Amino acid sequence: MALAQAYLQTGQPAEALALAEQALGSPYRTPRLHDVAAKAHAALGHTQAAEEQTALLLAMNPRYSSDDHAH
Repeated sequence: MALAQAYLQTGQPAEALALAEQALGSPYRTPRLHDVAAKAHAALGHTQAAEEQTALLLAMNPRYSSDDHAH
């Protein structure tokens, strides 16, 4: 997820989303994964998908905090 986060920070949400979706296709699940996926979806204008990923994040950890919650 570090590489996906870096893609987000450098304005490459499509690349970040591709990595997040690859991880989502596996059993791997963390709040950070859902956070990155939500932010990438939001940056690409995928509002519904961003909301779904945020809901999954909060279901796993209602107190999750990242450096940037802007969606």
